[in-house]
Amino acid sequence: MGFRHLKLKRSVLLISLISLLPPAAFAQAQWPQIELTDLPGTNGEWQEGAAVIPAPREKVLEWLTDYPAWPERFPDIEWAQVLPDDAEGRHVIKFRSRIAEATLTVHEAVSPALLVFEGSATFAYTQGRIHLIDLGNGTTRVLMQSTAQARGIAKLFATKALKRRRAHQVSTSHLLALWHLAQAFRKWSTGT
Repeated sequence: MGFRHLKLKRSVLLISLISLLPPAAFAQAQWPQIELTDLPGTNGEWQEGAAVIPAPREKVLEWLTDYPAWPERFPDIEWAQVLPDDAEGRHVIKFRSRIAEATLTVHEAVSPALLVFEGSATFAYTQGRIHLIDLGNGTTRVLMQSTAQARGIAKLFATKALKRRRAHQVSTSHLLALWHLAQAFRKWSTGT
């Protein structure tokens, strides 16, 4: 097992452990409270991760749609390549997810309060929505909702529990990254 593989496993384990901590542990560690649930009414097929990010909605949207900067900002993303927009005007991004251990091509429609995406990998199809709710006090509630369907032989191994765990790991990783970006932005903007 190579060093890179061990590092990835350690990162996935850390994200898994963080997602299991009670909300009080996040408060004590000065980390955001992240809510991980199944989206109601979806029979466990859709998952949601939610957190309040201490940054204006415009800034959060900027971080989420600055695709070339994804690898620097989001630990889950190994690399990202921006492709030409599709026929519907959606942004197209090809990237490697460490958590999913896959290369995905995603088509994303962007508006100020909502990102809607669909994507595919060799063994799966995914879709989701990211709601950006301006709380009016310089903070943004971010709701990351997603689902995935396995294709081909992967259907034999892609249990509902595995899909739920991966979705929660990705949401946790991305929400923590947004929270850290917001902390750095606040320090920069206040000069502290």
